[in-house]
Amino acid sequence: MSRKAHDKARTIDKRTYKQLWQELKELIVKEYEVRAMKEDELFISIAGEETADIEVFRGNDYIHVQLWYYDLPEHLAKKHEQHQFKTATDVINEIDHINCSIKEARKYNKLTPKEQQLYR
Repeated sequence: MSRKAHDKARTIDKRTYKQLWQELKELIVKEYEVRAMKEDELFISIAGEETADIEVFRGNDYIHVQLWYYDLPEHLAKKHEQHQFKTATDVINEIDHINCSIKEARKYNKLTPKEQQLYR
């Protein structure tokens, strides 16, 4: 492949990727509770959690999803430490997977009756 063709293809990829990020960001804001938002970064609140959230941000050619935890079990921290995705579907699936994992973890940890109601 010539250098010129490679550069043009890369420009197309960047334009397409920027559009994907904008549409994905709109979808996330509409469907999830966003705690903080910047141009290339979102923090999604996790229901019933005050000490954890999900960060979603745009890299050069991927979308990064990460669970930020402060008192969650260590196995959850490792399971959702860092993930990079190329499609909007994969990003949404990871966000939902993180939410489900936290709900399950809290369900099986020792919780007060009031806390247990949050995770049902």
